[in-house]
Amino acid sequence: MLGIAGSAASCDNDELTPKERYSIELSSENLHFTEEGGNSSLTLSTNSQWEINTSSDWVSFVPTQSGAAADKQSITITALPFSEENGSRTTVISVKCGDITTDAVVRKFINVSQEGPVVEDREPGIYSLKDLTELGEAIASATKEADPDYSKWQDENGVINLYNDINAGATPLPLMGGQTTANDKSGAFGAVFDGNGHTISGRLESGGQPIVALFTRLAPTGIIRNLTVDVEATNDYTGSVQKHLAAVVGFSVTATGGRIENCTSKGTLTMAGPTDNPRVGGIVAYGRCDITDCSNYADITSNSTRVAGINGAGGGAFTLSNCKNYGNIHVSCDAAQVGGIIGQLNGQTILGCENHGGITLAGGKKAVVGGIAGNSQGSSSIGSAEAPCLNKGVVTLNGLETAPAAGSGVGGISGGMSAAVPIAYATNEGAVVSNIDDSNVAAGGIVGAITKAAPLTNCQNKASVTSAANAGGIVGSTTVATEITACGNTGDIVRLATATVPAAWFGGIAGQGPSAVLTNCTFGGTVLGAAGDSNNAIGTAAQ
Repeated sequence: MLGIAGSAASCDNDELTPKERYSIELSSENLHFTEEGGNSSLTLSTNSQWEINTSSDWVSFVPTQSGAAADKQSITITALPFSEENGSRTTVISVKCGDITTDAVVRKFINVSQEGPVVEDREPGIYSLKDLTELGEAIASATKEADPDYSKWQDENGVINLYNDINAGATPLPLMGGQTTANDKSGAFGAVFDGNGHTISGRLESGGQPIVALFTRLAPTGIIRNLTVDVEATNDYTGSVQKHLAAVVGFSVTATGGRIENCTSKGTLTMAGPTDNPRVGGIVAYGRCDITDCSNYADITSNSTRVAGINGAGGGAFTLSNCKNYGNIHVSCDAAQVGGIIGQLNGQTILGCENHGGITLAGGKKAVVGGIAGNSQGSSSIGSAEAPCLNKGVVTLNGLETAPAAGSGVGGISGGMSAAVPIAYATNEGAVVSNIDDSNVAAGGIVGAITKAAPLTNCQNKASVTSAANAGGIVGSTTVATEITACGNTGDIVRLATATVPAAWFGGIAGQGPSAVLTNCTFGGTVLGAAGDSNNAIGTAAQ
């Protein structure tokens, strides 16, 4: 009889529903997290295999499943931080038990809720990533004719203040503004943003856009000040719009009262992908406004033609003053113009600026690299008695497969000079090195290659200059009459150890420069091992 009863009971059990066969017990069915997120645990007991699921992207849990029954199994549930002020969010975690493969299961649900920071009434401004994102959307709506309404963020003086550090974590920072290089106000920030010494950090989401920067476009009246931007950013755009990459500002529209002051960039900036005259700068990629008291600590890696620690390229008359670069710069690109402060100096005034970072350019064609400027052209100038410029970083020019062209150069202050750009009271204390075994390349303590005459006054070189040919303490090569006044060299002028080209044009002041005019210059260091003096101040064709 027991056997028959057992058999009957077994048959009856096969016909039970999942609800009758399987069971789930949870120590809690409701979990709540504060804005910080974190971990919370509960226990799970089942009489068969089980699995946990959710459609949410802000909660996770371990373990997630088991092929056996659970006996007070501990489940740890993790919630990400939540920064939406006075906001809340909810989700559901589903727990099922039974035959998982056929979905003959029973289910229970864990309700999860989270609250953002509670904020009382406060002054208008930027307090969170949400505020920053909304501001970016407003900037992008700017038109040629009118600025957006920024009043919800502005104080009584019209200033948009940042009141907290913002660390976006895994959430990408917004690219605030438009994506055009047109010279108008569309999508450009035209108000005043004051960081008040705070830092915005995270990852700039390129999203395949041509302009990657926190503020993509700065309008003629836009002012950004007292802000640190610490980001990881990569621009790998492959379209036809000119590419720009920077931590703070991508493209600056012609300025009337706009400026960038007391801003700092940190992190890493990487320009990759096909290029067509792209620009990269630690602070601003393409500048047209005054840049004052700014510093770059970001390391820059790029394959583009206009690259610098502060301003990749400049357009029009403006001033870069008291700016410093500490980031290391590595560029691989033909015909590039690379500098510690500005890559393409074209009509700007450089005052009181310093480079402390190492700069390396691998480039063929007419490649130029300098501690302050890559190439100096236009109605520009570098340094003054009141605001001298200084380079302390090692500046190196390496070759690519493309052969270098005449005018290629590496300099402690400027790699090349293709216009009458005066340089005064500039000092170089970083080694200047050309590793290219070619007579088209020049290396100078102050300027590498000069093709348009401009006065060099009260400049000093205190570091070694190394080249296969065309090396000088002040100028590596000048093809025009260049006035060099009250300049001095105490660095050693050294021939590249692996050089095979003729050992010509090594001088304590000017390498290749038979028409250079020296006035009140001082001599020191060595020239190819001989003590520097007036006899070897200008190089000769046969040495």
